Amino acid sequence: QTEDSNDKNYIMPGGYNNNANDLVDGLSNYMRYQEALEREEQRKINYDNWEKSHPGSASSLVVLLGAGTFIYALIVFILFMGGRFINAEISKIHAKVDEQTEQMYSCDKKMSELKNRIKQGYNRLWELRQ
Repeated sequence: QTEDSNDKNYIMPGGYNNNANDLVDGLSNYMRYQEALEREEQRKINYDNWEKSHPGSASSLVVLLGAGTFIYALIVFILFMGGRFINAEISKIHAKVDEQTEQMYSCDKKMSELKNRIKQGYNRLWELRQ
């Protein structure tokens, strides 16, 4: 066999020829795989510990969401009822305005009739005077 500075061939167990760089890469990949398995196992342990130390967080979240929804619904209901109250008041005001407008027209009509009667009376007086 010839020796090359970058390429060294070895006979692996089982009789296979292999490159030394492939062996180093394979070992490096295996070590990374083992480290990843250890990190995943540690993540699972940390997650289990967190779940044990925070058992009521889901129920607290449901209670908070329920309370928030109730408060929102209450505000909407109050605004709705306030709107109905305001609409009722506006209707009453419109009714009063309509009534007063009719009274004004009635007063204008009576005043016009009185003006005509005064004018007729003045004209009769003027005729009698002559």
